[in-house]
Amino acid sequence: MTSGQSGSLFPEIEAEQRRLAEDPAKNDHPEAGGHWLVEVALKVPLPQTFHYKVPLPLRQTVTIGQRCQVPFGRRNLTGFIVGLPTETDIPEPKLRVLSDIIDKDAVFNEEMLELCQWLSHYYASPLAEVLEVALPKSVIREWKRRKMLRPDSILTRTDTLTEGRVGSGATKILDILEKRPEGVALENLMEAAGVARGTVRRCISRGWVVAKNPDDEDETVLSELETKPVLTDEQSVAVTALKKDLDDKLFSASLLFGITGSGKTEVYLRVIEHGLALGRGAIVLVPEIALTPQTTRRFRARFGGHVAVLHSKLSDYERWKAWQRVKKGEANVVIGPRSALFAPVQNLGLIVVDEEHESTYKQERSPRYHARDAAVLRAKRLNAVVVLGSATPSLESFQNALAGRYRLLRLMKRAGAGRLPKVQIVDMGAEWREVRGMPLISRQLARLVRESLERGERAILFLNRRGFTTYLHCPQCQYVHKCSHCDIALTYHKKKDIVLCHFCAERFKVPTKSCPECHGPPLKHKGAGTERIEEVCQKVFPMAKIERIDSDTVRSGEGVEVKLGRFRRGEVDLLIGTQMIARGLDIPEVTAVGIINADTSLGHPDFRATERTFQLIAQVAGRAGRGQLEGRTIVQTFNPAEPSILAASKHDYDTFAMREIPARKMLGYPPFGRLLHLLVRDENQQKAESEADRLVDYLKARLPEDCRILGPAISPRAYLANKFRFQALIKAPTPSAIQSIMMDAMDFKSNTNVEVILDRDPAYLM
Repeated sequence: MTSGQSGSLFPEIEAEQRRLAEDPAKNDHPEAGGHWLVEVALKVPLPQTFHYKVPLPLRQTVTIGQRCQVPFGRRNLTGFIVGLPTETDIPEPKLRVLSDIIDKDAVFNEEMLELCQWLSHYYASPLAEVLEVALPKSVIREWKRRKMLRPDSILTRTDTLTEGRVGSGATKILDILEKRPEGVALENLMEAAGVARGTVRRCISRGWVVAKNPDDEDETVLSELETKPVLTDEQSVAVTALKKDLDDKLFSASLLFGITGSGKTEVYLRVIEHGLALGRGAIVLVPEIALTPQTTRRFRARFGGHVAVLHSKLSDYERWKAWQRVKKGEANVVIGPRSALFAPVQNLGLIVVDEEHESTYKQERSPRYHARDAAVLRAKRLNAVVVLGSATPSLESFQNALAGRYRLLRLMKRAGAGRLPKVQIVDMGAEWREVRGMPLISRQLARLVRESLERGERAILFLNRRGFTTYLHCPQCQYVHKCSHCDIALTYHKKKDIVLCHFCAERFKVPTKSCPECHGPPLKHKGAGTERIEEVCQKVFPMAKIERIDSDTVRSGEGVEVKLGRFRRGEVDLLIGTQMIARGLDIPEVTAVGIINADTSLGHPDFRATERTFQLIAQVAGRAGRGQLEGRTIVQTFNPAEPSILAASKHDYDTFAMREIPARKMLGYPPFGRLLHLLVRDENQQKAESEADRLVDYLKARLPEDCRILGPAISPRAYLANKFRFQALIKAPTPSAIQSIMMDAMDFKSNTNVEVILDRDPAYLM
């Protein structure tokens, strides 16, 4: 039974509840046998668990790991049984009675409970909240539904002849699919044919059309297992070391630092293969859902049905089905983003965190855990091996390797015939002075792309901003058109002719007349996003077949994998996109890469701004020259002398790190200090500001001498989702110092009527 359903798992419970209400003394504990008390974790804003009395019919049935329903205040809440205590400090008359249990069997084991308890304590989040992340409702309920059609399901036409009456809607569907043999996403097909989902289902049931989800196993791939490449000497050293760790059955943590194209994935595959031979399973974490299909294809080519995919974009049924396969041991290699870390892999022996430097491994809502750090913890508890892989490691992981806490395994040569691309920096300030009209694509980049396309090769243009123009501005009064719910400039999207807030997703009509502020001239469009770059490219490269990949195109149409498939097959010459195309693309025919604006992150008020700039340039540049053809990358910037950009252009991580690490150490930033980000927000500005002041004063009075607090100050994102925001930052030398400060902050939080957010080890300071 799931939360909210009527009835009881055990019919006699309701009668027992009535009996207890009449005579509570009959629930006398020792004589009844079984477990008379349970400790329950509830999703409430209190850092504690709760004790409940167990009715007689359930005493032989309750166990740690079940979900239950309990009275809390005037409500009946769903919680998790996390303990079976034998005594309690709560007086007998005040001890409330458990209402029901939901699961006949435990939904989590002792290992998962201990991991979640640690994360709950470390990040100061309610235990039930952590358990809900580890065990989403979709994977612990019972499902009997068949495969579901998803918006990104790809429909293709079969060779089955259409017999009998074929309606007009079905005819349109079949005509469209006949012209697109590679398939069409469900949403696009329904829009193009003007039909409802039911019409598509009828075509499927009659055998005229088949549906395939991006994560479905590709039988062609599975039947033609990938030929293993010959390992380089560096790969062999890494594989041998990691295999020995698995053989020894002891915890080890390794940083696999390999330049782009050096064959890190092949190292993962060889070590996982060895682990499977030993009967040990593996989890492979990827930074984004968009990267899951391309990773999955390669792993399934090697391991076939042993692979399961887990992520939030799956339908509830698909996620449950994959989870059950893993739980039963039918699949022992799990691939997915951060939440896949909690998969119930049997005899887990290896956890891989690919692109470990990516900030997407840090959850930005409670519980604000970091999957990379949690992966190391889980591996340590299981005497498993954890591998953190990256071409541009986070400075935290790199320092851990330098200090000997992680083993450092380096791959400094590209696998096969590939060579690192030559990188040229173009000063866009000089370009704008020399060329009329402030061009978005420099002369050098236009020439590079044109030459590659003329040779029948392929090109990638990267800009980490979606939309057409990034803001609307009044040339007379300097007014910037902002969201009414957020202090954020609205982005213009030309195709939909709207301005959109990229934080709260609110849409507004485009102001076409005078400035709303001074009633002067119409607003001017400023800045550029991927939509505008696509339009420019259609004029500059008129013969090119162009594809754009960003969250706008993916959300409203085909999935990333479908679009990338066309690019891989050569049906697309020029790919334009955001971070979705910055990693993982291994296409030998790509010889030209352009980074439109390398300065996007540099202006952020964040100590990691230069690190992110280096990582992004190095990762995007690495998409070129991954085969026998020579690759070239052009980096367009207004800061050509910026050290992080210069180091990235030379593929020189060590120079960048050796410059950045001493600065971090001097200022007490990670990896040499620990941070706690405090955010106070409320709909009333004065209230938020005064409570932020009060919070900082409260903590200053309790702050250890070796800790510092910066702020409070108004947040760089001062107004979001109708709330004013003030923030402070605490620096401490050790984790224990931060833990103590967090406990004080939690005490303050429980006695204030504004929202206080505690973010330990923050990925962003905005």
